[in-house]
Amino acid sequence: MVQPGSVVGNLLVSASETLARSEGPYTVEFHPQRFQQLAMHRALDAPMAEGMLRTVIPDMSDSGVPAGTPTDEVVESLPASLNEGQRRAVASALQVGALHPLVVWGPPGTGKSTLGAFIVWHLVQQRPTNLHILIAAPSNTAADVLCSKLARLGLDKDQMLRLNALGRSWGTLPDDIQQFSYYSLGDDGRPAFSVPPLPRLRRFKVVVTTCICAAHISNALREEGAGTRGGWFSHVLVDEAGEATEPETLVPLALLRAVAGRAILLGDHFQ
Repeated sequence: MVQPGSVVGNLLVSASETLARSEGPYTVEFHPQRFQQLAMHRALDAPMAEGMLRTVIPDMSDSGVPAGTPTDEVVESLPASLNEGQRRAVASALQVGALHPLVVWGPPGTGKSTLGAFIVWHLVQQRPTNLHILIAAPSNTAADVLCSKLARLGLDKDQMLRLNALGRSWGTLPDDIQQFSYYSLGDDGRPAFSVPPLPRLRRFKVVVTTCICAAHISNALREEGAGTRGGWFSHVLVDEAGEATEPETLVPLALLRAVAGRAILLGDHFQ
């Protein structure tokens, strides 16, 4: 495992005890992992991403209220435990036929992730037959937090999947969300993460993953021959979007279905 060195020009390399005690000289080869770069390049070329980039800024020339703005009646019908801004954000996420992404921003500690979990929970409670939500975040920690919040709100393992990186260590996965993960036992008897077959993936109401790992779904669609048609998700929610690069956020957003899809971005706009 390569680790960054504290001195410019130096590189610290973890090695087995046998290698560490052996004498050089050594030949070192670096093999870059292309998965992340390939995922972002493909997302940039996806038809859904191209359409998303064209409609990021609403056209308000015809009306002072952009499509998908919630009515006061919808806002007032939401729980009083939410403040005015949170209720308006939830109501906007519930709007059908909105043409533009919903962006919720604010500094750390203002409840954006909790709001995102409540939006997803509220959508699931409506139980529409064609509801499929993809939740993504730039880090495992952020994705795990959202998965834990949704588990506490009542989503079970038949409704929600935590899709992990194939190379992630089982020991880094919090105990309370292990039941939501898809894995098999390796030759050494240890759990190894894998990607469910597409028919099984489509049965989950909610899939939680990192932005880059959402590419596993795109790759599965490509292998099926459906890659050019995009995904099947009615909603794609990206938490901590301010920490991710634009191409990184487009990896999950490219899986939004072409008709009546809803994109939701939450994050700190100063990051």
